[in-house]
Amino acid sequence: MRVLIADDNPEDRLIEALAVRQVVPNALVDEVDSHAAVVDALGRQHYDLVLIDVVMPGGMRASESVRYAQRRSPVVAAVTGHPDLAPGGCEVVAKGEGANARLADLAIRAIKAAAQPEQLAVG
Repeated sequence: MRVLIADDNPEDRLIEALAVRQVVPNALVDEVDSHAAVVDALGRQHYDLVLIDVVMPGGMRASESVRYAQRRSPVVAAVTGHPDLAPGGCEVVAKGEGANARLADLAIRAIKAAAQPEQLAVG
């Protein structure tokens, strides 16, 4: 499973990457810190799970970019301390207590989705 973590806070990226690797030890995790880096990564690689801090500069645009940049729809989650700011169409992972359990649920869902026959992203 390939995961993209987009967060402008390096400590949060580390925590999210560790949480993903606890559930999926062999996950390939790429980390980026800006909207431009998200778009670049999506243009080079398919991801099964994309975690985006929607509060980082350009975070909302980054979440929208995922739908248009991927040939096959990944599971997309807004990782934020402000769940009410998450854009429509995104799962939500509230930073703090319970985040690891929610990330585990999303990782399992992404694994199951990746095992399904290919579905084209709708854009």
